[in-house]
Amino acid sequence: MTNIISTHDTSRRFKSPALNQSMDHRNDHNLNASPLKIYGADVRQERTLSAHVLVVGDQLDSRTAVVDGLVEFGARATAVHSPADAELLLRSQQFDLVIHDVHEESESAVAAITALVTSSQSTPHIVIAHTAAPFGIIDKMQSQPCVVIAPPVNPEMLYSIVQQVLTHAEMIAENTRLTRQLAQRGTHDIVGNSAAISELRLRTLRCAEGDAPVLVQGEPGTGKQLVARVLHDLGSRAHRPFITLDCSILTAAHLERELFGDTAVDSFRGGEPRPGRLDLAAGGTLVVQNVDEMAFMIQADFAQVLRERRFRRLGATEYRPLDTHIITTTRYDLDHQARQGLFREDLLKQIASRILPTPALKNHRDDIAALTEHFLRNIALKQGKPAKRIPAATMDILANYAWPGNVQELENLIERGCAIDCGPKLTPELIRPWLAAPTQDHNSSESGMSLKEMERKLIESTFARFAGNREKTAQALQIGLRTLSGKLRDYGYPPRGGPGSNQPFKRAA
Repeated sequence: MTNIISTHDTSRRFKSPALNQSMDHRNDHNLNASPLKIYGADVRQERTLSAHVLVVGDQLDSRTAVVDGLVEFGARATAVHSPADAELLLRSQQFDLVIHDVHEESESAVAAITALVTSSQSTPHIVIAHTAAPFGIIDKMQSQPCVVIAPPVNPEMLYSIVQQVLTHAEMIAENTRLTRQLAQRGTHDIVGNSAAISELRLRTLRCAEGDAPVLVQGEPGTGKQLVARVLHDLGSRAHRPFITLDCSILTAAHLERELFGDTAVDSFRGGEPRPGRLDLAAGGTLVVQNVDEMAFMIQADFAQVLRERRFRRLGATEYRPLDTHIITTTRYDLDHQARQGLFREDLLKQIASRILPTPALKNHRDDIAALTEHFLRNIALKQGKPAKRIPAATMDILANYAWPGNVQELENLIERGCAIDCGPKLTPELIRPWLAAPTQDHNSSESGMSLKEMERKLIESTFARFAGNREKTAQALQIGLRTLSGKLRDYGYPPRGGPGSNQPFKRAA
């Protein structure tokens, strides 16, 4: 949004005896021959501008007067002849402010200034419109993020305006810095202090910058979905939709419809066409999980969508623009898959601009203790109770287990152990039933308890813990109430609501 400042103060206009005196010893031809001049002058002690300002103007006298007005207040000023010269400098140097000294209001002149303002929005811009109709310039610059001044302007006013613009820019920069700090806190959801996790945090921060597609690659249970969420929360689209689509649970036809949408009337939407995930994620982030499971035909269409940045709903003729950050996840090495003909190379090129690997838990065992404490705190927070303590014997078991299911398996194990017992400690007895095999020999086939027996033990212990309250038991086990009632019925419990329905079934000896 353009800020407009107009003044009719007719006091002195950029008059500088020091500069005028020095001009007597300066060669005007040399000034005009070079597009770049840097000036300096004595600094006023009472008010100073600690800034490096780029002054752009095609008239030497007027441009020099602006420079003089700046250096009298201590600013460092660099003068160039045209927006093209300014663009070159802005690519290689850092400036605190750009001042455009404009004497021409032609379409080409305004377009050049507009292009420069748009391409360098991180630097504030001031436009001084020395034209016969200054408000014509103001009208044309309305949509630009800059301040437009209608002369006459004296040095005092120049100082005041520049100071206000610089102060505002400093506030924006500080806000950006604080936002960045808060964003870095977002990576704390990625728990651990090992070298592998520190590298993952750093790479996640880097991948969150910009809208380039990110491929999150890692074994099952390594937290790919968590990393995708952190990428979204750290990015510029954090306030927009976060939509997911799992390719592994849908048929090809269903996946195509879910991804692109369908023009066919959807009775569940009041007779409206069905939007796809690309529609729902407009302006935000779409996470395509298990992209390796996507059918080849859909891979080709998806690659075209990412290449052309547009898509069509099924049955539609018109295209919709794609304004979505695409994140994909996979458990496989897609380079190898593509070489084997199991994944399309054209799609791989589109989704793998940035690859973010998630490490297996066996490669950062030092984080097992921190992860366990993190999960215990979360469970305690949900239950409103103190977190369980971890005896050394329990930690030894956790530290020596192979963890084929990675962090997800660890989290599930902790939740099951806490559901079985209400005591203050997570003892070895609470976790051993859920380990795939003894920790000393992960490949051993000895299990000690069948899966059905482990399931029953978990359900009955949780049921007893909540004193026969089926709603709380189902919520704690994260299963449906109907599923829980069916399981309890199989175990011999009376139907829900009947006599003894909240008491364990006593089987005959």
